[in-house]
Amino acid sequence: MLLDGTTCSLGGNNTYNCSMIKNGLAREFIVYVPESYFSQNLAVPLLFSLHGFTSYAKWNIQYTGFRSLADENGFIVIYPQGSLWKTLPSEKTGFSSEGNTHWNVGWTTELDERSTSDDIGFIDDLIEWSSDNYNVNTNRVYSTGMSNGGFMSYHLACNLGSKIAAIASVTGSMSPKTFSECTPDHPTPVMQIHGLDDYVVPYLGYEALCEPMDDVINFWVNYNRCNSSPASQIITDLNGDEYGGIHKVYENGENNVSVEFYLLDEMGHEWPRVNAPSDYGSYDIDAPSLIWEFLSKYDINGLIN
Repeated sequence: MLLDGTTCSLGGNNTYNCSMIKNGLAREFIVYVPESYFSQNLAVPLLFSLHGFTSYAKWNIQYTGFRSLADENGFIVIYPQGSLWKTLPSEKTGFSSEGNTHWNVGWTTELDERSTSDDIGFIDDLIEWSSDNYNVNTNRVYSTGMSNGGFMSYHLACNLGSKIAAIASVTGSMSPKTFSECTPDHPTPVMQIHGLDDYVVPYLGYEALCEPMDDVINFWVNYNRCNSSPASQIITDLNGDEYGGIHKVYENGENNVSVEFYLLDEMGHEWPRVNAPSDYGSYDIDAPSLIWEFLSKYDINGLIN
C-alpha cells in the first residue's frame, strides 16, 4: 500500500512517475524497477541517482546509464526531483534569480535563503516508502549524483548516514556547511570522479561554495581510517586523445571500506560514459559501471563478505 499522499503512475518500461507531499511541498520522483525483480523473492539494493543544479530527474535517467545496469544486476533506482529555488529580488542577490531546481546542501547565507526544502527528510521518506512498497535490502541503500547531486550525496552521508551505505559523486564536492558539520554514522565508502578542467565545481575549490577536492578526499580517508598513501594507477587513454588521468584507491579503512578518486586530465563538468551517444565524453572511463561496481561491494556494515 502506498504511503498517505503518495501516488504513482506507470510511465512505461517498468518506470513509475510518483509524487508525494513533504511539509506542504509537492515532491516528485521516478522509480525504475528491473524486470527480474518481479520473478524473484529477494531483497534488492536501492540506488538514488540525483540530478545537478537546474536539471531534472527525467534527464538524469537518460545520461547516467543506470537502467541497463539495474537490469543486469537486479537493483531498483530512484531518480528524485529537486525542488525550485526561491526567487529573491535582485537588490538582495545582486542579480535577478528565477527559481532553479536544486538540492539544499547549504552554501552561503544568501543562497540558503533561496532554499526552504528539507531534502534530507525527502530522501529519508523515500527510503521508508521504498521499503514499504518493495522488497528492498535497507542495508544496501546507496546515493550517487552529478554536480549538485554529488554535493547532496555527501550531505546524505553526513546527515543520514544510518541509512546510506555508500556514496559516489561525479563533478560534485562538499559545501563548506556540509564539510564543517559532517557527522557520519559509520565508516562510509566514498567514490569521487572529477575533471581538472571542471570550472563549475573546480578541483581547487571555490570561495564559499565548494571545498577543494583534496580536502574532501582527505576528510573521508581520515574519518574512515584508510591508508593515508593510496595505491595509484594511471588511467589508460582509450579514446586516442592522448590524455588520461589517475585513479587513487585508499584502502584498509574500518570495516574494510575504501575511498576511490578518479581525476581526469581533460574532463570538464561532465558525466563520462563509454559506448554512449556521440555527444557524451568518455574520458577513458564509464561512470555508471565504475560507480555500481564500487557501491555494490558494500552494505551499511562495510565490505560484503
